[in-house]
Amino acid sequence: VNFSHVNLAHANVIGYNLDCFNNPDCAGSASVQDLNGHGTKVAGAAGAAGSLNGIAPGINIVSFKIYSGSSTILEGTIPLERAINWAIQHKDEYNISVLSMSFGSNPPYNFYCDAAAPNFNSAVNNAVANGIAVVAASGNNGKNTSLSLPACFKNAIPVGSTSKTDYVSSFSNYNSFLKLFAPGQYINTTKATGGYSTGNSGTSMSTPMV
Repeated sequence: VNFSHVNLAHANVIGYNLDCFNNPDCAGSASVQDLNGHGTKVAGAAGAAGSLNGIAPGINIVSFKIYSGSSTILEGTIPLERAINWAIQHKDEYNISVLSMSFGSNPPYNFYCDAAAPNFNSAVNNAVANGIAVVAASGNNGKNTSLSLPACFKNAIPVGSTSKTDYVSSFSNYNSFLKLFAPGQYINTTKATGGYSTGNSGTSMSTPMV
């Protein structure tokens, strides 16, 4: 997340992004920045405040680097497990109550996928057991029978996308165990380079809404 953004500076409760991709202990570093804009967009949808407001302006945000920056698919679950475990260990210190996961596997799964990534799933279950909700994007494949991983974990809260007039978005995955829909089309939010990004669509936008 670009926490120097005027609408996100208030949310930087730790002071930097935590690097779980390169560091086993998720050490923070001022050199870790948003390389493709996605993190800043979803952070803004959740908690931007000021001239542009997210759904919950004024919240604190802890940001974890879990990808190299060159990919938008799961690159292995070890950085994800590190991030979840860090959140559990520090939940009281930083009042961490929810993990928002705007990413997912491709192709999606048409069943509960706990066994597909057992260590990652175990970390999610541990977070839920410690009172931390895990909210995950259902995916953008336009499937009506399947969800991306980790949204297909049994203890996750999978989120699909609707338009602002409450129609299911054509790109949104959903199935019988999807729990929630939220607005995910034409969302205005923060941009990593500063300023604002308009017209963003995807379950990545609906997830931070929840």
